Amino acid sequence: MNKKETERTEAINKRLHFRLPIKLTVTIQADSVFKAESQDLSASGMRLIANTNVSPGEVVSVQFVPDQTFGEVKTQAEVIRCWSAFPLDMLEKEVFTINFIDLDKKVQDKLVSFCFKKEIEIRRHLKN
Repeated sequence: MNKKETERTEAINKRLHFRLPIKLTVTIQADSVFKAESQDLSASGMRLIANTNVSPGEVVSVQFVPDQTFGEVKTQAEVIRCWSAFPLDMLEKEVFTINFIDLDKKVQDKLVSFCFKKEIEIRRHLKN
């Protein structure tokens, strides 16, 4: 393994939870209430894209439903990173990552199970 691959592996291993690539509609309440779309989800946070700017360090309220059987998740989160993205429609979008702050341990464990279950489904689909 070369140095670049080693650094990437170390960075991935520092993450607390598996990141599931998934698109969900997420309601964010910051200075105003707005909708965002998730790019990935883990038991400790999300990467989102929206038309609204947020700032690193900002604490926001987050609501989303991973799937119909899961139910709604409501929690506080801290904005960690933000950057601009230009998707195909050429409208400027804001990409940002959040870490959940006060997520109930039972909900967090349920998110871990949900993410792994979805990963298994993806892997099975790819094999077929």
